[in-house]
This record gives sequence, C-alpha cells and structure tokens, in this order.
Amino acid sequence: MLAAYRLTYPWDYILWAGLLVAVLASQLGLERVPFNNGFGWDGVIYRQLAKDWPTLLVDGKLDPFYIQRILPSGIVHYSLRLLGLPLSDSNIFNGFVVLDIVVVMAGGYFWLLCTRELALSRPVKVLSFIIIFLSFPVIKQSSFLPVLTDPTAILIGTLSLFFFLRNSGSGLCVTTLLGAFVWPTAIYVGCLLLLFPRRPQKELEADASPSPSWLRPAAVTTAAAVAFTYVLGTLLVLAHGYDMPFRAHPPPLSPPVS
Repeated sequence: MLAAYRLTYPWDYILWAGLLVAVLASQLGLERVPFNNGFGWDGVIYRQLAKDWPTLLVDGKLDPFYIQRILPSGIVHYSLRLLGLPLSDSNIFNGFVVLDIVVVMAGGYFWLLCTRELALSRPVKVLSFIIIFLSFPVIKQSSFLPVLTDPTAILIGTLSLFFFLRNSGSGLCVTTLLGAFVWPTAIYVGCLLLLFPRRPQKELEADASPSPSWLRPAAVTTAAAVAFTYVLGTLLVLAHGYDMPFRAHPPPLSPPVS
C-alpha cells in the first residue's frame, strides 16, 4: 500500500529537488510585499486568526467569508503553541513561510504521483511540473505574500486529484472536508469528484454503473457541503449578530518598509 505513495523514477526526484531549490531561493530572497510589515492585505486577517484562532471561532467574531479559509491559520497557531513560541507577528509570519514551503513541496510530490497514475510520458511530466509548480503563483507570490491560503489550496487540489485517480473515496472525503476550510470552492470540486468517480476502462466499455461503495462517502460529503455553506454561516450570523468587523473596518495600511 505504501508503494502508491513513493516516487519510483529518478526524474521524479530530480524535479522534486529542483522545486525545493526554487522554493528556498525565493523564500530566502526576502522580497516581501511592502505593506503591513509583509502581511499585505488579507494577510492581516490571517495574522489575527493565527493569534486568536479559538477565541474568534467561539465568540463568533469572524467574517463568514473567512471561515472557509481558517485551516492554515489554525495550523500556524497550534504549531507555535506546540513549540512553546509566543504568538508574535514575526513568529506568525515565519510560521506561514514554513507552512508554505511544506505544502508546496507536498503538492509537488503528490502531483508527481498523479503523473504516474496517469501514465504520462517523461516530456509531458516535466512540462506539466514546470507549468504548475515553477510558476509565478507558486514560486513568486508565495514568497512575496506568504501569509495567504493559496499554497495550502494547491496541496488540497493535488491531493484531491491523487485520491480521485486512486479511487480512494475515504481519502477524497477527508481532503474535501479539510479543503472546505482552506479554499471556498474546494468542497464543491471534491463533491463532484466523489459523485463522478474515475471508472476503470473495462467498466466504461461495459457501461457499468459506478461502484456502490462510492455512494455513502459521496452522500456524506455532499450533505456536509450543503450544511457547511448554507447552515453554518447563517447560524453564526443569527446567533451572534456581528457585523463582519474585518471587512467593514479593515486595518489601516502601514507605510512601506524601507
């Protein structure tokens, strides 16, 4: 079973090592957005989330829009607490930098596994890897604006594709539910992949119906998507009556860093 999660070709390791060099070079270049001490715009909200993650959720002071993006801030929050580090701005910033490096590398790893499942030729594999992972959003933006949820969303996307190709309903369910708290559309994409699973060639030729084993996880995840989107946000607003303070009163921009 573990063989499905191992890279098997030398070119895979070469590409993955090249990605690590590119990511580290970009992050260590220290070119950051010159606003709010490198946190940028939405990053200010994620910084506050990472500082007060449990309080904001329990007290209902969080804009419902950001409920769908809370997981990366939660990871940073509890990682710093586990390491016994204070929840200072610098530690939160560096925590997001480390998280970005980890999730991008993991995303690249699982994409290489996807190319094996798809039996892509070496030129197509190399080209696809370069287009996706040696691109501006992954290499440049993740270092220029590190306090965002975009890098984690890349990992959620590659994991979803991998479990879809592997016909792993449980893995796709877990990824979809986690993705619901990383990127707003992740749960809908995951539900579509669950409802329309990959079918073996023999099954397609025989025009057989999908395996019933997919029906339960598909139904559960679809129900979770509906509940998450239409019920949770409504209940929070009705229960707490808050006025979306983060969006209504955005923090002022600090002067550019010289």
